[in-house]
Amino acid sequence: MDIFVSNLQTNSNFFSEAQNSIVFKNSFKKEHILLIVKGTIYNTKELQHKFNLPSDNINELIISLYSQVGIEFLNYLNGSFSIVLYDIKQKQLFCAVDRYGQNTLFYYILNKSFIISSDIKNIIKTLPKIPSPNQASISQYFQFFSPIENNTIYSNIFKLQGSYYLQFDIDKKEYKYKKYHKQRVQKSIFNQDEAYSTIKDRLFNSLSTIYNSNHKLAFLLSGGVDSSLLCSIYTHISNKQIDTFSVAYKDYKRYDESSYAQIVSEHINSKHHKINITKELFIENIDEVLDIFSVPFGDSASISLNILNKQIKAYGFDSILSGEGSDELFLGYNSYQKLLKFHNFSQSLSSPQLEFLNEIVPSVQNHTKESEYLLRVAKKEFLYNSFGETYNNLQKHIILKKAHFYSQKSLNSNFLDSLSLIDMNNWLYSVLLYKVDTLSSYYKLQAKMPFLDNNLVDASFSIEPRLKLINGDKSIIKEIAKEFLPQTIIQRKKKGFSTPHNEWLFSYYKDKILDTILHTCKNSDFFKEDGIKEIYTRAKNGKFKQHLWLLFIFSKWYNKIYL
Repeated sequence: MDIFVSNLQTNSNFFSEAQNSIVFKNSFKKEHILLIVKGTIYNTKELQHKFNLPSDNINELIISLYSQVGIEFLNYLNGSFSIVLYDIKQKQLFCAVDRYGQNTLFYYILNKSFIISSDIKNIIKTLPKIPSPNQASISQYFQFFSPIENNTIYSNIFKLQGSYYLQFDIDKKEYKYKKYHKQRVQKSIFNQDEAYSTIKDRLFNSLSTIYNSNHKLAFLLSGGVDSSLLCSIYTHISNKQIDTFSVAYKDYKRYDESSYAQIVSEHINSKHHKINITKELFIENIDEVLDIFSVPFGDSASISLNILNKQIKAYGFDSILSGEGSDELFLGYNSYQKLLKFHNFSQSLSSPQLEFLNEIVPSVQNHTKESEYLLRVAKKEFLYNSFGETYNNLQKHIILKKAHFYSQKSLNSNFLDSLSLIDMNNWLYSVLLYKVDTLSSYYKLQAKMPFLDNNLVDASFSIEPRLKLINGDKSIIKEIAKEFLPQTIIQRKKKGFSTPHNEWLFSYYKDKILDTILHTCKNSDFFKEDGIKEIYTRAKNGKFKQHLWLLFIFSKWYNKIYL
């Protein structure tokens, strides 16, 4: 999806300026509306009935809705989508993505020029030169794996956030960027049984909608409770054998979850495909993933997911189903319980005690997350920035010459709800969904994420959040899972989609890791050499593994693009 509205002389796949008019290519046109849609709308039948529309075809439906209610039509769509709509009469170009940012759109605005694309590479190709890196975004990358909010690593190139739309006036060359949906967190469920039955019902409805689609669907099965539950319920609904896919790290059992995936596969009788990832395969995919993203992206699991998607496409599938969103909605990360203890502790302190903490804590900072949380308590800062937070402010100061410091504000008066909302923005949207969409789109796979059905998300935020931790982390999902999964899967310790990237980096690259990073350091004005060497030494001793990976990936990208 590439859209250009500017004085730049370029050819576009979709439209270009010609004699002061705009011409779309490969788009849907009806009356005075031109439309391009990427993704899926799940509630087309419901909307057709509600608004008495002539067709449930996605293009027809969106244009009919737009004609009836204007931009408000976005609030009625339940799905994963990106939309570009041009109103010829109004000379207004309108762009939007779904509530949670499952589909990606980038846009460039400078000197009254406007470019939008689902692939950042296509924007860069259009420009006279590659934009310079954005200093604030560099700091965000090291803190969060990827720049957050609407930032990208490039100056003047932005990402359209979930729940936002952008409207561009063709004549005036002016734009409006506005949020169209704010997540409601009003509570209506205070009973465990009601919470279980409501979420189970919504999950069944979400998966039933996906079952009715016409795509050849592959299921990502890690062996964790989320992906396992989705596979089991889908098998129950469809009464068909499904194809499940997992990765394995044969020589690294600490990271290998394939035995759990095998247990689930046998339980639901799926046709299981185990993709073995070796050091050589992982290493040779690093540069390919860098090329696919065209920006530094700090999640090492993107390498494994790329290998997995490549295999899924080779088997002939056109869609994947994944469990993103469950941990954020149902408090599945073990850090949430720890953070709640820190929060309760902070609430118990008197002013003199806080002053005392503020005096002594900086001197005992030891680079652990616990000491960072304690420092935030002492400084009366909000405790949490993101599940994926890697470099804290002190660590950014160690490596960066011009560090930009980011502190998250509370997003809700309820502490647990605030944690969920923060991770929906800074972790799920900025990292996980960006990863899934970028890598699935590259292989022309449509990603489906049942936990991000609008109705299920709304139901989750209507539950008193302490019910989600009443029997440990993610207790609501685990209670539902008792009906569909073996206890071995429900009770197992959460691993996450981790990889032996640090072991493989040192085994393959050895000291070339440091050489690559120092080359960037000496040919740019970003890094402090002593700080880089400190991170490298710690990673060599098994510490700060993710810190080094972020440095290495950034340097490989920078050396390739700018040096």
